[in-house]
Amino acid sequence: MSYTDLVAILLTATSTIITILGVFVAVLAIWGYSQFEKMTREASTRHLEKLLQSGKFRDEIDQTILKHVSSELAKESSPFRDLLRQQIETMMLTDASRRQGGEPANAETPFRD
Repeated sequence: MSYTDLVAILLTATSTIITILGVFVAVLAIWGYSQFEKMTREASTRHLEKLLQSGKFRDEIDQTILKHVSSELAKESSPFRDLLRQQIETMMLTDASRRQGGEPANAETPFRD
């Protein structure tokens, strides 16, 4: 066996070992990323639940929702206001027993005692 054959065998063995090591590191990286993602999701869920249970953050969310709903109602024409108006008119103009009984409400029939 000559020196060039020995060098070729050693380079082949080295590249094979490096390739196997690279595949192993890639598998570990993918597994580690999935574990990191899972742990991050769980931690953020726990943190958000804790914040929502505390009074200050919950009150801030409530105020934000109230501001948004109030601004939508203040507009002359908005989808939310139109939907609310339609639902109120339906409730006022139809018989309550028909609304709850599952029959289709007739908007032309006014409520009578």
